[in-house]
Amino acid sequence: MRKIIDFHIPKGKKDKIIYQVDHSAFYPYYHRHDEIQISLILKDCNYIIADQIGSLSHGEILVIGSNIPHLFQEEESPVKKEELMYSIFIPAVEIEEPLYQLSEFDFLKTLVKQSHTPFIISNHKELYQSFKKLFQKPDPLRFIESLGLLFQLTKATKQNVAISNREKMNEKEGKRLNQIISFMMDQIERDISLEEIASVAHLSPTSFFRFFKQHTGQTFQDFFRRLKMQKAAQDLLNSPDSSINSIAL
Repeated sequence: MRKIIDFHIPKGKKDKIIYQVDHSAFYPYYHRHDEIQISLILKDCNYIIADQIGSLSHGEILVIGSNIPHLFQEEESPVKKEELMYSIFIPAVEIEEPLYQLSEFDFLKTLVKQSHTPFIISNHKELYQSFKKLFQKPDPLRFIESLGLLFQLTKATKQNVAISNREKMNEKEGKRLNQIISFMMDQIERDISLEEIASVAHLSPTSFFRFFKQHTGQTFQDFFRRLKMQKAAQDLLNSPDSSINSIAL
C-alpha cells in the first residue's frame, strides 16, 4: 500500500519561490504540501489528483493548489537522468508572505484563488518556452522572470481538474482519507468490500461510511465506481488498439 505523507518542500529561509527538476523518476508517494505547485510536463505521464485520474502530455502545464493530494506516474520507464518535469512552488498563505501585500503583485492572489481548483494549460507555446528558459536563468533574474510567467498563467485558457474532495480537515483526518484513496488506487483492478476498506481506515463499517460521505460528499461505492470508470477511460485513451472488454476486465 502506498505511504501517505505531508511533504515539505526544501527551501532556504529567504526563498519565496522554489524551483525543482524531476529527473529519472517522480516522487513515488501520494502526497500534499502547503505550497502551490506549477509544473511543466516534459515527458508524458499519468496523475492522481485527489479523486481524479488523468494524463498529461509533453508541453502541458499543471497548477495544483495548496494541500491537494497528488501523485505522478510515468507512462514508460524514463532513461537515466532524463528530465521529466520542471516545477515552481510558491507560498499559498497570503497573510504570512509580504510578497502578497504589494499591490503590484495582486495577480499572485488571483493565482492562489484559481489554484483552489487544479487546472491544466495546453498548447501554449509562449508559456512553454518561457518556462523552459526560466530554468536556465541565474538568480535573481530567474525570480524576476518567474513573476512574469506567473502573471501569464492567470490569463491563460485553463482546463479545470474537477476534484470533488474540497472539505477542510485536520491532519489526522487528511492522512486517513489519503490512506483510503491510496488503497483504492492500489486495488483498483478488483472489487473492495465496505468491511475491507473500513479495516484499512481502522474504523467500523458504520463509522467509515459516515467519515467517507462527510469528506467526499459520496458513498464509498459510488466514489470507487467512478474511479474505476475513469481508469478504464484513461486506459482506452492510452491504448486505443485495446478493446473495451479487455480494459474492463
